[in-house]
Amino acid sequence: ADALDTVIFNISNDIVRVAKGFDLRNLDTFTTTASTVILDGTLTQDVYSNSKTYNTLEVQNVDNDVTFKDAFSTTNFTIDSDNYIGTVSVKFKEGLSYTISGTLTLDGASAEEITLNSENGSTQFTLNVTGGDQYVDYVSVSNSNASGNDIFASFSTDVAGNDTADPKPHWIFSGSIYIWSGAHENGGFYYWNDAGNWDFLPVAGGQLVFPDGITNKTATNDFTAATVFDSIT
Repeated sequence: ADALDTVIFNISNDIVRVAKGFDLRNLDTFTTTASTVILDGTLTQDVYSNSKTYNTLEVQNVDNDVTFKDAFSTTNFTIDSDNYIGTVSVKFKEGLSYTISGTLTLDGASAEEITLNSENGSTQFTLNVTGGDQYVDYVSVSNSNASGNDIFASFSTDVAGNDTADPKPHWIFSGSIYIWSGAHENGGFYYWNDAGNWDFLPVAGGQLVFPDGITNKTATNDFTAATVFDSIT
């Protein structure tokens, strides 16, 4: 393009799948209203966002690392094992802050932990979650700092270099945090002992969390009387 040309990339209302690198450094305008960018290649993928803002940014590459080489902002950041088979590994440039203003979805699975680390493997990167406390599961995390709000990680691995010992907000790793969704009505009630109302069906000793803003909160506790939970918030 001519040196005076304006480079515009409008992906509003689209789903854009990226199989190789993704480089926005030469863009003047990046319009992303109601869009999703999915990184689902099979080779190593380097992403240069040039501080641009996404709507939803999702990673599905299970064959090689996805590395975010510079900072970005996004409404939603998603890695969801329901959408792929395998393990996802993501690296973030050390010393930089990545802002998620909506929902941070890191939903791995047993034997399919999501791996997060800084690019150099020794210096922290920051996930700035400004949309409230975030709840993730089955992640293996190294060299990460949480800002804005806490990030609660259940069934996850606190490898090294994270901010768990720092004052809030920070990463909080717990063996069993169960998040209420209230998605399954049964005869006018939303029962606690119903897997359809949780991310995972709670077991004794776990921590039950009823997030702010969730509808259909209920006190219909139908677990057996001897079931004891560590905390309910």
